[in-house]
Amino acid sequence: MSGVFHSYRLPDDARERIAEIGTELPWLVFLAIAVLPGLGFPVSVLLIFAGAVWPVHPGLSCLIAGGAVCLNIAWTHLVAVGPAAGFFKRLIPKRWDRWLYIRDENMTRAVWLIRLFPGIPLFVQNYLLAVMGAPLRLSLGIAIPAKALQFSGFVLTGDALIDGNFGLALGLILMIVITILFAKLLGSRIKRF
Repeated sequence: MSGVFHSYRLPDDARERIAEIGTELPWLVFLAIAVLPGLGFPVSVLLIFAGAVWPVHPGLSCLIAGGAVCLNIAWTHLVAVGPAAGFFKRLIPKRWDRWLYIRDENMTRAVWLIRLFPGIPLFVQNYLLAVMGAPLRLSLGIAIPAKALQFSGFVLTGDALIDGNFGLALGLILMIVITILFAKLLGSRIKRF
């Protein structure tokens, strides 16, 4: 069975073209990760692509991608507390108004819950936390440990796929699923506020 996972590789010309993108335009991929998720584009797709195209060590790719995600969190937060604050507050349904008035002593738990809850896109997390009044340093400080393993899994999956190592890619996808399930379990353990 493991032979099946290692038997297929992308054609050399496709691999070379993908590698050219990473070599010629690595900053464009970084910029895409830093900007596009704030506009609703799935960050996971960009991270897999980054792992496939960046011509650096996979661990370094994870760090660079993490920096881009941190920039994304920062600019979306600044937009949501600044020029678009009123717009985002109007998007919150009335039944969720209590999320806008969380006491300071409960804010850390609320940020953990939102960052760990599976299925909430990154841009929704970022804008919601900003509108709730979570400080940027708290939002970033929790996002880094809460999402690091999951996002690194996406980058490493892209690297494994481009190398034709489907067994490793499958293992990494399984790691991502386990990370999401663990986050859900941990989120359910955080006491209600």
